[in-house]
Amino acid sequence: MDMLDKRPLPQIIADKIIDLIESKELLPGERLPSEQELMKELNVGRGTIREAIKSLVSRNIVEIRRGVGTFVAEKTGVVEDPLGFSFINNKNKLVKDSMDVRLLLEPSIAKWAARNATDSEILEIIELSHKIEIAILNDEDYSDLDVEFHTKIANSSRNLVVENLIPILTTNIRSLIDVTHAALKEHTILSHKKIANAIKERDEELAEQLMKEHIEINQKYLDESFYN
Repeated sequence: MDMLDKRPLPQIIADKIIDLIESKELLPGERLPSEQELMKELNVGRGTIREAIKSLVSRNIVEIRRGVGTFVAEKTGVVEDPLGFSFINNKNKLVKDSMDVRLLLEPSIAKWAARNATDSEILEIIELSHKIEIAILNDEDYSDLDVEFHTKIANSSRNLVVENLIPILTTNIRSLIDVTHAALKEHTILSHKKIANAIKERDEELAEQLMKEHIEINQKYLDESFYN
């Protein structure tokens, strides 16, 4: 151990376990060495290993499956509500401000998706736009599908930072549908179709513009309904 490192031992070991994950190139969902193996490799006791693992679980770096072992988290470092949105009482203001952030990011994300998405990803994006339309026409809850649509576009952008940001951004989608009582159903159907088709055609500028318009229409509805 580095004698100059004044941090608590479990914190030091937690970082060493991260180094271990990286050096062994463990992927999300893959199992870590056993507790006994970690004790031997890192030369510390069981209590220190358990405290370190507990810390990594709280940071969503690893997850414990009871009776099975410890695994690299599926969405490493992404927790359900990392920015504490659930504790903000003014949901209308939260939705509006989140839309402003989405306007900054998502048009570019759509542009990158048009450039980088694989053919199979494009088919999934198109299929999701169809599923959303069917759900809306059947008067069904489409919020999960809407989130999946935007998430698939984000993942298709091939930007590693965006892939970790999108769970935060998509919190806004469910809140938006709730606040507007799904009033923009026709717009949702049409805009999603257009965005999916622009990505299919590899038209980067059009995909960017259509996503911008999609968010701006939602913003306009919010402004007219809640902020005038």
